[in-house]
Amino acid sequence: SITSTGSISGNPRSTTTGSSQNDFLMAIYDGHGDDGHIVAQYLQDHLHERIADKLSSSLETRALSDDVISQLLNATFLEMDQELPNNLGQRGGSTASVILRLGRKLYFANAGDSLSFLASYDRKSAQTTI
Repeated sequence: SITSTGSISGNPRSTTTGSSQNDFLMAIYDGHGDDGHIVAQYLQDHLHERIADKLSSSLETRALSDDVISQLLNATFLEMDQELPNNLGQRGGSTASVILRLGRKLYFANAGDSLSFLASYDRKSAQTTI
């Protein structure tokens, strides 16, 4: 498994969304097969840049609604799958679980059997909500 965390607004190759300096993208990749570790590393090296570029391009032409961000994440996952060198796709792959924070909103995206979720703990009631 490979984990990466990055600041969307702090990345010189990306753009601020205008909503917060605390925007971030966190991702976990779990390679499988003989070359799964190479696929996971490829995703770690490129997925966040692709998402940042798409966010920047979208900001130039339209507002970033929840639907636009959902479409952007989905398109990025599909593009990354198509971009993998042919020989890698036959000998390995990777799941991906991504959490994107823009302003006060969190967006979750996953591919394969990876899944992310949000849990909160209330100290007063000692209850956890998922």
